[in-house]
Amino acid sequence: MVHPLPISTAAITAYARNYLNQEDILPIIRVEMFPGRSPDQKRALVRELTDGFIRSAGGKPESVHVVITEVEPGNWGSGGMLASDKAKS
Repeated sequence: MVHPLPISTAAITAYARNYLNQEDILPIIRVEMFPGRSPDQKRALVRELTDGFIRSAGGKPESVHVVITEVEPGNWGSGGMLASDKAKS
């Protein structure tokens, strides 16, 4: 069964077309890290990443997007172990 979309496909297509035609929306810098940093630390991280990108690659600060994803140690693994298990050993 196919369910109707709550927003018209035409509206989504027009939005995507207008959004994707903007040249100043990229890059996107993605940061995945454990939780625990304060809002001030995250602000500083976003500022430093933005400034560093502009210094090395050029562009406008408003074109740099930073996405911070906080991952719980129980959802992060490396070396064959969960980070939450490594903290216990």
